[in-house]
Amino acid sequence: MSIAIITLLAPFFAWAALDLETVFPAIPGTEQVITGRAKLPDIIRFVVNWTIIIAALATVFSLIYAGVQYLTSIGRPNALAAAKSRIGKCLLGLLIIASSYLVLQTINPQLTIMTIKRQQVGSGIVLFTQAGLYGNGGIDKCYAAPDPSSASQDCVHNANIVDCVNPHGVFGFNTLDSDTLENLIKDGAARLLGYDMPNLFSEFGDIAKENTAGTTVNFSKFPIFAIGFWGSENTQGGSLVTNAKILAYPDTKYSTAVGAPSAVEYSIKGKTGADGTENERNASGGANNGRHSCKAIAASEAGTLDMKIVHIHDDFAANFNSDVTYYDETLLVHNQNSSPPQPKREKKAHPPLSIKVQGKGSGVILYSKTTGGSHSFAASSEDLNLSNVKFDNLAEEIEIRNTEPKKGKVHDYLVILHSGYYYTGDLRIFFARDDLKSIFIPKIYLATIFGGFAYPNMEEIDFNTEYLLGDDAHYCGDPSSAKRPPDCSVGEPVRESLDTNNMGDYFFNLETIDKYSAGALPASIELQGANPYSSKAPINVQDRLGRLKDGDKASSIEIFELVRPDWQGDANSALQVLSKQSVVCREVRLCTGKNFLNDCLVFVPDHVDYLYDKFNSPSRYNSVVLPMPYMVPVNIPKKMNNALIKVQRDDGTVEMERKDIEFSDSIKSIYIDGDCAVVLFENSVKDIRKCGDYCQYTRENIPETPEECDACWDGGPGSHSEVFTESVGDLTQHPISECGGHERFGFGDRKNCASAFAIFPIKKSGE
Repeated sequence: MSIAIITLLAPFFAWAALDLETVFPAIPGTEQVITGRAKLPDIIRFVVNWTIIIAALATVFSLIYAGVQYLTSIGRPNALAAAKSRIGKCLLGLLIIASSYLVLQTINPQLTIMTIKRQQVGSGIVLFTQAGLYGNGGIDKCYAAPDPSSASQDCVHNANIVDCVNPHGVFGFNTLDSDTLENLIKDGAARLLGYDMPNLFSEFGDIAKENTAGTTVNFSKFPIFAIGFWGSENTQGGSLVTNAKILAYPDTKYSTAVGAPSAVEYSIKGKTGADGTENERNASGGANNGRHSCKAIAASEAGTLDMKIVHIHDDFAANFNSDVTYYDETLLVHNQNSSPPQPKREKKAHPPLSIKVQGKGSGVILYSKTTGGSHSFAASSEDLNLSNVKFDNLAEEIEIRNTEPKKGKVHDYLVILHSGYYYTGDLRIFFARDDLKSIFIPKIYLATIFGGFAYPNMEEIDFNTEYLLGDDAHYCGDPSSAKRPPDCSVGEPVRESLDTNNMGDYFFNLETIDKYSAGALPASIELQGANPYSSKAPINVQDRLGRLKDGDKASSIEIFELVRPDWQGDANSALQVLSKQSVVCREVRLCTGKNFLNDCLVFVPDHVDYLYDKFNSPSRYNSVVLPMPYMVPVNIPKKMNNALIKVQRDDGTVEMERKDIEFSDSIKSIYIDGDCAVVLFENSVKDIRKCGDYCQYTRENIPETPEECDACWDGGPGSHSEVFTESVGDLTQHPISECGGHERFGFGDRKNCASAFAIFPIKKSGE
C-alpha cells in the first residue's frame, strides 16, 4: 500500500524538485527524457514507466532467487515450501505488472508510449577549447596545434605534447582517439555556437593569463581556441552553416575597442581577409590577412563529419589586441584560487568578447532590436531558453529566407511562434507570399449576405438557404435552388461535369484573399527592385494569422515545410480547380466526441474526386462534409441548421437526414489524414471580411491602420491555441481544453474552447 501511495505522489514531488535544465535518467531505448520544463503529464508517464520497469526487474531477480532456493532445498520441506511460495508470488507479480500495463494502455495509451529515439545532427557550428580539439586524455595534456603558417590544408596536429589551457582529461575531437562531441560538450571542452553572444564574460567567465609569460589571456571557464563547421547543402540546417558568417568583436556588445581593429569574419572557408577572400595575399600580392580553414583528420570524429576548422586563437595578437580586464595569474591557478588578486586592465592579446552569427542561406532568423542580436533556425525549438539557443523572450522581428545563393527558391517555410514553452500560449503564423498566385478560399467561409449560405463569421450555416453570390455553386442536397442538384437522400449522386459556367454540385466557387492582408512576409520578387519590401517583419502585430501580445517575444518556435495548393486557372480568377497531384492533406475531421465519434465536421480538398466521395466513406456517419480552407483562419460554426448527414439506424439501415448541430467550443477529437498542420484557436475571428479588406500592410510589413487589424480576432487567438500534425482521440487533456471549465456541473470532462481553425498542407520531416 505504501509503495502505491509513493508511486502516486512521486510525480508531484518530482515536478516540484526539477531544476531548470536538469536532464533526468532516460528510459532505456526511448525518447522520454525529462527536463526541468517538463509538464506534469510527462512526469507522470516518466514515473509510471520507470515504476513498471523497476518492478519487472525486481520480480525477475526474485524469481531467479526463488529458483535457486528451490534447487537447493531438496530434503528440507519447509525451505521447499517457501521456494514454491516465492515462485508463485513472483509469477503473480509479473501477472499484476502485465495487467497494470494493459489497464494503463486501455485508459490512456499516452502513458505507456515509448518511442525509439534516434537523432542525427546533420550540421552545426561549434567552439572548441584546445583540449576539446587536440586533447590527449591519457596524460591530461594536449597535442600541439598545426603551425598557422603551414601551407597544408589538413588540420594534422603536431606530435609534440604540450601543456594546454584547459586540461579536462579529454581526448580531442580532431585526434585518432577522439571523444564524441556530446561528451566534449558535457566536459566543457566544446560549445555549440548557434546564437549571438553580446557578452562572452557572462558565457565563459573571467579572463586570466594562459601561461606564466602572460602575453595572451583567455576565459577561465572556456578558453576559446577554434571554431568547427560541419554540414552541407543536403543536410538539415546545412545551408545555414555553409553560408554562415561568424563576426568576432574585440569588445562586448558587438563593438570595437578604441584603437582596435573592426570585427573579424570567419566562415566555413576560413578567416575572411580585407578583400573579402580567405587568401593570405590579395590579387596585387600584398598581405591580405585571410586564411583558409583546414580539414579535420579523416580518421577522427571530426573527420567523420567532414569538419572544417578555423584556429581563431592564431588571431588573438593581430585582431584582438586591446585593453581588457584580466586577472594576473594563470588560468590553472585562477580556477583553483578562492581569493584571486584584484583584476588589471591592460593591453593584451585576448579572445573576442562578443560574437554574432549571421547567414545568407535559407532558414528562419529572429532578431532582437534591444540587444542587437539574432538567431537562425532550420528546425523547431520547443524552448528558446535552452543553453544551445538562449533567445527566450528576445525576438522582436522575423525574417524567412526560402532561397539559396545561386539556387533560387529551395524552401517554403511555415513558421509558428508561441509565447510559451513547448509550443503553448498565444501564437502568430508566418509564411512568405507567393510570387505569382493569390490565396483562395471557398466562398462559404466568407459569405456575409443575409439569407446566404452562411451567416457572418460562420456563426451559423443554413443548408436550407440558397447559396447564390453571383455563381451557381450549391451544397449537395440543397433543395432551394432553381437548378436543384440530385437528391442526396438516396446516397451520393452521380458526378456532374465541370465547366466555367457551372462549377458542379460539389464545388464552391473560390474567393481571392488579398495576399497583402494575409500578414505573410514578402515574396522574393517583392524584395527586389527600386522600392523593395523589407525582408523583416515585427512579431508583435495582430492580423488574420494571429498575434503575440506586447511583451511576449516568443519562447518556442515551430518550423514546417509548406506545400501550397496548386490551383489551375487564371491566377486572379475565382474559377480555380485544385490540382489533385498537389494534395498532401487529404482530410481533417473535428468531432464532438472522443475517438472521432458523435457529430463531425469533415474538411476535404476542394476537388471533385474528394467531394464526390463525401458520403461513401465508411467513416462519414454523422458527418458534415465541407471543402477545405487553406492557409487562412476561419471560424468553427457555432450552429449548423439542417445539416445533411448519413446515419445508421439500430436495424442497420442507412439513411440521409437533416440535423441541427453545434460545433464551436465542443470539439473533443481531431483526425488528420495526410500531411497537415492544423491550428485550433481558442478565440474566434472577429470579422473575417473586415480583417481581409482593411488590415493591409506597408512595405515595412506593418499594418497601415493597426486599429483595423484589431478586427481580426476577438481578443487575439488565445493563449490555449494549439497546433496538431497527428490525430488525437482525446483533446480533453490538451491546452485547447484548459480554458472552458468542466462539463456536468464541474465533474465531467474539461470543456473544449476551439472556436476557429486553420489548415496548412506541409511536407513531413525526411520527405
